[in-house]
Amino acid sequence: MKFILLTILIYFSFTVVSNSDDATKKERKRNFKSLIFISAGMPFSTGSPNFFSIYNNEFAGFKKDIKTEPAIGGGTKIRFEGNYRIGAQFRYIHSTLKDYYDQEVKTKDVTGYRNLGQSISISDIPIIGTIEYMPFIGQFRTYTGAGVGFLMRKIEWLESVRTSIPLDYRVGGQHYNDTQIYPAFSIYTGVELGFDKMNELTFLGSLVIEASYNYNAAQTDLFRTVKRQFVPENAKLNETVNILPGYFMLSLGITFNFNQ
Repeated sequence: MKFILLTILIYFSFTVVSNSDDATKKERKRNFKSLIFISAGMPFSTGSPNFFSIYNNEFAGFKKDIKTEPAIGGGTKIRFEGNYRIGAQFRYIHSTLKDYYDQEVKTKDVTGYRNLGQSISISDIPIIGTIEYMPFIGQFRTYTGAGVGFLMRKIEWLESVRTSIPLDYRVGGQHYNDTQIYPAFSIYTGVELGFDKMNELTFLGSLVIEASYNYNAAQTDLFRTVKRQFVPENAKLNETVNILPGYFMLSLGITFNFNQ
């Protein structure tokens, strides 16, 4: 009899502990929401007056802006409790400058013409850690966030020169081809339109519309090679420039949940 009572007591205790663990797991499951997202968007350069001041005046180039191409990206977000989420995201953005023009050269020593072609390619991969706030949790929600991380930027600059000037120092060539890492920052706001009322529990989560401003501190010694082709030396070419310091972006994305 004592053995039976002891067995029942052990079974009851195990059941209570098990149910308590299940309840804890369910509670944790409710409080821990994770998702991944993919996105595509259009960046709009905020300009680079420092770079173009040198480019237009010292190289006689015509272009005054960088052409940005559609960007793709993705990332993950986690909501532990309440209305805050943390996450990480990346994007790939490619931008170009292509310029073809003639330059008339008139000095006391030289007179002639140059036909120049400029091709600058910029490939950016920003990787940003984020924190964001949602005023309310529901099928349709808004959010605002900010992030800090780093930018991996590759720049390649090729120049072609055809000249009528004998023994011209300006011969063109590959002026820059390097990849560097710089600090990067982002602020953004958006809206999530859930496909289902229980949009955090279904695999297909929400359609996302987002606007962001992205900035980097990518000061680059862009003229370190080409300045050797300027005689006499041009002091402006000793300056560092940020060829694409920032951009606004409008993007569309889709989220996928992993809360089953």
